[in-house]
Amino acid sequence: MIIVADDLSGAADSAASAPIHGLTAMVHLWTDEDYRSSGAWDADVVSVSVDTRDITQADARLIYERNSTAIAHARSARPTDLLFRKLDSTLRGHAALELEITLRELPGYKALVCTAFPDQERLVLGDSVYADGRRLCRVSHTLARTGLECTVLPSPTRTFSSFDMFTNALEKLRTVSAQVISVDARAQEDLDWMAASVCRNQGWLVASGAGGLSRSIVRCLSSGTEGSMSASICAGRISTKVLVIVGTLHPNSRRQLQNLGGHYRADCFASVGAACEALSSGKSVAIACTSAVQDGSDTHLVQLMHGAEKLRDASSVALVVTGGTTASNLCRRIPNFSHLRLTGEILPGIPLCELLTTSNDQPIKTIIKSGGFGNSSALIECVASLIA
Repeated sequence: MIIVADDLSGAADSAASAPIHGLTAMVHLWTDEDYRSSGAWDADVVSVSVDTRDITQADARLIYERNSTAIAHARSARPTDLLFRKLDSTLRGHAALELEITLRELPGYKALVCTAFPDQERLVLGDSVYADGRRLCRVSHTLARTGLECTVLPSPTRTFSSFDMFTNALEKLRTVSAQVISVDARAQEDLDWMAASVCRNQGWLVASGAGGLSRSIVRCLSSGTEGSMSASICAGRISTKVLVIVGTLHPNSRRQLQNLGGHYRADCFASVGAACEALSSGKSVAIACTSAVQDGSDTHLVQLMHGAEKLRDASSVALVVTGGTTASNLCRRIPNFSHLRLTGEILPGIPLCELLTTSNDQPIKTIIKSGGFGNSSALIECVASLIA
């Protein structure tokens, strides 16, 4: 399975469930070199972030054009792999542009789109996207920005009496003019039906959506095999200290940080360097909440990875990083960064990873969390899963 996402947290969360279904998974930051490297595709699930969420549409188009060509070459080498275009669950970014270019590269295909992620309180009802009970936008209106025409189907499990009736309804849409089939979902079972339909109709359907749909597809591709999530998490418990890095504060993250600070008596610092000083002086958990991480200007990130000056025992430090831009800037500033290898899932859509370098340094246990994901105790659970 090949996943293309517009930010790093999305690339990670859409592949997060792979390890618990016995599949190997890796996450890349996109570069031309990644696609030319034979090792870049040595996993059952390869997820790539093209980092276009916060750039202009014109710049995003240039990246997607190059990306689509590279993906076409990768798919020719792995012709049986399913392609999944990851979209933000609230349709931020350039969703219409992504689908336009994807469908142009796949003549005769239609996109089945659903950005629901019920485990994270993201639903699609009546062609509208809801997050935490708030209506945000209409799917068909958002995708129409580049001229894409949508056909809308209601919730499969509430509308069709059987899975076969749903797939028959999809099949009838194969000849209509609309390039996109937008499907409602209020429960994971709806997404399971969509995933099974996509896997059955790979010759003309390409799946696009959020982590809810991708986890259903992963389950379908693995034939429902369940691995051991708890074993994967316990295998990562080698750290004695945890650095929590936050670039921007989504309202959910604010609540999570407040609870985390109270639970571990962890202070919140204005730079990574100050947080590292706290860890060096004996703290087990420290929080760096700084916009310098968001824009990539915090030089202490490099010092942390080398274990120099600010933190002498960096090899025993694990990371919890919230936000896709923050995570991307972190990885891009690490010398010889290679990729993230997924080893487990802490909570739905919140993966446990190993951060790897081409110089074969000690892997760094890392959790990447989308800013809005998780309940009020999510960060507490993330940190608890890492501390030895």
